Amino acid sequence: MKVLCIDGNRERLNALKQQVERAFPFATVDAESDGENACYLAERRGYDAVLTETQWSKGDGLKVARYIHDTSPSTKVIFVTEREDCAVRAFQTRACGYLLSPVSEERLKEEFADLNINGGKKRLVEAKTFGNFELLCDGKAVKFTRSKTKELIAYLIDRRGTSASASELIVNLWEDKNVDKTTRSMFHNLVSEAKKLFAELGISYVLDFKYNSFRIDDKQIICDYYELLDGKKKARDKFMGEYMASYSWAEMTAGTLSEMTGRY
Repeated sequence: MKVLCIDGNRERLNALKQQVERAFPFATVDAESDGENACYLAERRGYDAVLTETQWSKGDGLKVARYIHDTSPSTKVIFVTEREDCAVRAFQTRACGYLLSPVSEERLKEEFADLNINGGKKRLVEAKTFGNFELLCDGKAVKFTRSKTKELIAYLIDRRGTSASASELIVNLWEDKNVDKTTRSMFHNLVSEAKKLFAELGISYVLDFKYNSFRIDDKQIICDYYELLDGKKKARDKFMGEYMASYSWAEMTAGTLSEMTGRY
């Protein structure tokens, strides 16, 4: 789970960030005191929840909330504020919650549970790479709107936590096309879809997408390929010579695994 805390008052901001970290020890919690920077982060990192003051010295939390709703509609915006007089204006931004600070850990947990934000426990994310690629969330196959978005995730899983640039991903996902304005636009559509889908599933913490750096947090998923590399016999027995069979870029890894196991 990814959470962004926003407040122009540094003391208040740090206190809120620490409170969220105590309530949700596994969460990735960022803090930002500048409104423009907060909007930039929210648009690109696919947060599950944003906690913000209504009004503060370096920006207007109400405007920030509107922007986040327009650009990242799956992100839940919750106001955590000392002001009692802004509730109506806050909910006009389509915010999901309004908490008076200081807020307790228990109140945060209750609010996240009421809004179905994944604050209680992590979901089980599993990648099956032997044969054709499938991504599972709590045992159910994740449905991708675009096959290329699925391939993007597959490629990043193959990288096992190593980041890839936009150019590298474009070259491998569209082998017959050049890296140009058109393919970059197509690629960023895939990134947007992946972030939105993972946010809706409550597994945004699996993605680590930054400016021209895209990776999967390999510690957040179970993967038969990783288990084979780690020497687990069960995974070795499952490998029958095929690895992400639909993707030509996976042939090198498939060859490596065949040499390791003697199965072709």
